Amino acid sequence: MERVLPPQNSKQLNRFLGMINFYRDVFKRRSHILSPLNDLAAATAKQKKKPRVAFKMLKIHLDAVKEAKQMIMTEAMLSFPDFNKPFHLYTDASDIQLGATLVQDGKPLGFYTRKLNKAQHRYTEGEKELLSIVEGLKAFPGVIRGQDLIVHTDHLN
Repeated sequence: MERVLPPQNSKQLNRFLGMINFYRDVFKRRSHILSPLNDLAAATAKQKKKPRVAFKMLKIHLDAVKEAKQMIMTEAMLSFPDFNKPFHLYTDASDIQLGATLVQDGKPLGFYTRKLNKAQHRYTEGEKELLSIVEGLKAFPGVIRGQDLIVHTDHLN
């Protein structure tokens, strides 16, 4: 993972932060590690009243990227399921894709993501969130069938 270059512009930085924040419940100390990168993203974002700051990665930002990569390598290693403990399914949907992560004891067991088709792009937010739950359940049938399962979603309904 050392060969992967750090973000070169604000768009790449936002993608990097979005990828890590999607799995926010998996990573410990995530917000602490990403704090310098979040500050850089906020400073370089287009704002109405303030001029945008030029994108420049300093040593503190490069160190944060390196630590985040290390966090991903150590924390996101897939684990084996223990069928005596409950499973947690974390789901989310956006305007273009949906995803799910099966977790047990804070460790991921599997990831699922896919793009929405043209018809699904017109779904309401609630329908997209429900679709992500259904697709997440369908993605891990051999593991969760007959087991205790807690589903987590960020949708208020």
